[in-house]
Amino acid sequence: AVTGQNIANINTEGYKRREAKLEEVTGSQGGVTSLPDQTGLGVRVTDINRSFDQYLLDRARTATSSFEKLDVFVDQLKELENMLLPDKGSLGAQIGSFFDSLREVAASPSDIAPRAVAIEQGKALSAGFNNYAVQLEQLLANTEAVMDDSIDTINLLSNQLADINGRIMAAGQSGQSPNSIYDLRDKAVTDLSKLTDLTVSYSGRGVVTVKLGSSGVGPTIVDGKNSTMTGVRKTSSGLQPVIRFGGEDVATNQISAGMAGGLIDANKAIMGALKDINHLAALMSQEMNSQHRQGITLDGEAGANMFSNKTMNLSTGISNRSDVAGELFISDPELLPLSELTATYSKEDDIWTMSGVDLDAPLRGSRQIIGPGFTLRFNGEAAAGDTIHLSTLTGAASGMRFLLDKPQQLAAASG
Repeated sequence: AVTGQNIANINTEGYKRREAKLEEVTGSQGGVTSLPDQTGLGVRVTDINRSFDQYLLDRARTATSSFEKLDVFVDQLKELENMLLPDKGSLGAQIGSFFDSLREVAASPSDIAPRAVAIEQGKALSAGFNNYAVQLEQLLANTEAVMDDSIDTINLLSNQLADINGRIMAAGQSGQSPNSIYDLRDKAVTDLSKLTDLTVSYSGRGVVTVKLGSSGVGPTIVDGKNSTMTGVRKTSSGLQPVIRFGGEDVATNQISAGMAGGLIDANKAIMGALKDINHLAALMSQEMNSQHRQGITLDGEAGANMFSNKTMNLSTGISNRSDVAGELFISDPELLPLSELTATYSKEDDIWTMSGVDLDAPLRGSRQIIGPGFTLRFNGEAAAGDTIHLSTLTGAASGMRFLLDKPQQLAAASG
């Protein structure tokens, strides 16, 4: 029967080979001086053992987590790679065409035809930046949606394992090994390892305890009959996994493999590409506007901005322990720094300190900070270490517009 069961389930996912445990059947005991007759009594099956090697299973789960991470990472970035590879319609080609048209204008400043071409090339360039930003934002949205589904599956499997642990505890009271339940347990753990890296331990009865991460010190998501919910937050720096304890979300960095780990890395890569595109759009707008304002149009007027002005976005730190908020006022968009700025609160000094690559020196203030082209006011009672972030890059590519409509508006003459 055991051999037939093994053969029948050879392709059943999660099934482990069974072995019958045999025991000799002893004859009935006679008197003190007599010998029992044991002829032909043979053996009997006392238990059905299940093949199980924790070391091999741990190695297999680790390999599975690593493979799933790389597999989903590659899948998510294929579209990004195809979009960024240079071709005739790439952003690099559009920038080259725009500057070629400006050189034609410089060669014949009074000719309307090259000016009209330059106007169209400028509109095409801004549309190219818009298109790239939209595609990258869509890739981010897709990655976040898949991550949400992965987190839901992690929670589903965690609840399933907690239920299986309860069934193992109940079955263990009979003294028999609940082999079919062990198969379900190992399959659930394997499925979970496809989503994230794990540390798994077993009690004497076979009840499983599962922790996030391979370090062994990660948060416990399955402990006996109890499971803990996992979540994810979308932050300015990427996807942040969290563990939900007592109604609070506690950030964890233990997820580094599996589908979730691959999605976190893919999300960072896409955000990095979007940040670079935004930086290029903001830098190009700033430099082209500065240069164009120094020229004279065909109507004899000073050149205006060629591309839409920059704006600045505000966000609060993900680790803030208060409800402090900021209010931002833009006084001169052309003076806004391109680098990201971070204001950090010191409770001891009751002072906010703002730093950034483009600042000559840190800016400080208690209730407000005045910077190049902007004023930041703080609202609410801040906690020590709270941060507020400012960025001119967020949305720079998607919001880029070419402002000139008429060929005469090109300031090709020097003032």
